[in-house]
Formats: sequence, structure tokens, C-alpha cells
Amino acid sequence: MGGRKITDSIREFIRLKAGNMTDQQIADDLTIRLGRPMPMCTVRKTRQRMDIKKEQGRGHCKIVKNTSSSVVFKHQEEIGEVNVSDT
Repeated sequence: MGGRKITDSIREFIRLKAGNMTDQQIADDLTIRLGRPMPMCTVRKTRQRMDIKKEQGRGHCKIVKNTSSSVVFKHQEEIGEVNVSDT
């Protein structure tokens, strides 16, 4: 008993859609695309593990920006905006 591995392409899909769709809508869309059940709780936990936070409340799709400098630096480093040798 155990779930299937969440692939990088599924993570990327969740990352791209998180700002426009609810977790339930993403789960429904992935269920259709993959041809297998993708529970909403799996989408939510995957999104949370990727440090993507949403506004609180029912039906809110807006992503909350983190103001912590270490988190911002980490994100900039990941997307290549920060030259690590200069810091």
C-alpha cells in the first residue's frame, strides 16, 4: 500500500496553476489528464512542500508572498537572479 510518486512535471503543473486555481480544481484537472485519481489532499500537501502558500479562505487562489529575506534569497538563488559568489 502506498501512493504513486509525484513527478517533476506534476509539481511544475501545480506550481503554474496554484495562483489561478483552487487545490480541488487542480486535483480534478490532474485526474482527467492522468487518467487516475489525484486527491485534493495530495495536491495541497505537494504545494505546501514546495513552499507555495495561498490566502486563507474558501475559494481564494491568490498566492501569499513570503517577506522573509532568507526565503526570498533562496527563491532568487533557485531561479538564478542572485550571484552566490558576490554574497
